[in-house]
Amino acid sequence: MSCKDEVLETSSLKSFPKKKAEKYYVSAESGLNYRQSPKDKILGKFDLNQTVSVIYRTGVFQDIEDNNKIIKGEWVGIQKANDTVYVFDGFLTKQKFFLDTNVSNHILNYYNVNYGKETILVDTKSDSLRSLIYYAKPENDDEKYGFFQMAVTLPRVRDKKFLYYGDLNNDGLEDMIIPVNTEGGGGGGNVWWIDLFVFLQQKDASFSFLTTKSNWEITECQGFIQLDKIENNLIYGKSSCYAEDDGRCCPSLNYLTTLKLQNKDLIVVNSTQTFDN
Repeated sequence: MSCKDEVLETSSLKSFPKKKAEKYYVSAESGLNYRQSPKDKILGKFDLNQTVSVIYRTGVFQDIEDNNKIIKGEWVGIQKANDTVYVFDGFLTKQKFFLDTNVSNHILNYYNVNYGKETILVDTKSDSLRSLIYYAKPENDDEKYGFFQMAVTLPRVRDKKFLYYGDLNNDGLEDMIIPVNTEGGGGGGNVWWIDLFVFLQQKDASFSFLTTKSNWEITECQGFIQLDKIENNLIYGKSSCYAEDDGRCCPSLNYLTTLKLQNKDLIVVNSTQTFDN
């Protein structure tokens, strides 16, 4: 996303005194253009999640259409070195919102490498989730897609409803595990699992990829694991496994499972069966 030139509503430029700088993050996925004055020529672009300091509010308001949505905002002055540049604040947030581009790209590339060959990818996004659906190439020219092969659902946002944060390697920094839901097995089968992508936070607050583990690799059974929290360098969750006579919908063997990071791998340190429904 970036600011478009279509203006639906503006007010005249007013003179506002400079105030104490306010810290914001860029939420435009493709970057946010900055200009030498409101709606003036583009000078450059701030990256997604980049920190900016708002030092001036112009009183120039605008409604911008972006991805079939109306974004309301004001043109504000941003401190850039010794200069002031101007951006539309409809694409600024108080907290980092979207996943860092390098994190999202790593996950996308993982599935493209493993399932993207000889397929057609349909990539769709909601406010919080991203869906990757892989189809075989059509056999007939009048068909848009071939048969379904794989569907992947991953989070787009830095929201604790979708992600797990905590120190995994005892360095005092908050690391991140991203569960990604998959179905189809790469061949359109009635199978599904969760891939856990582990990223370690660096001293500059960026995240570096460490490893990927599927739920069946961790539980060592036909089933899955659902994480609860990361605490004291340990990962807590619940595992479910299929008994011999279980239907595919309903694994009946349930465990409280504790994991830890060891030698760049997630390993089980304890798994206790529970008989709670």
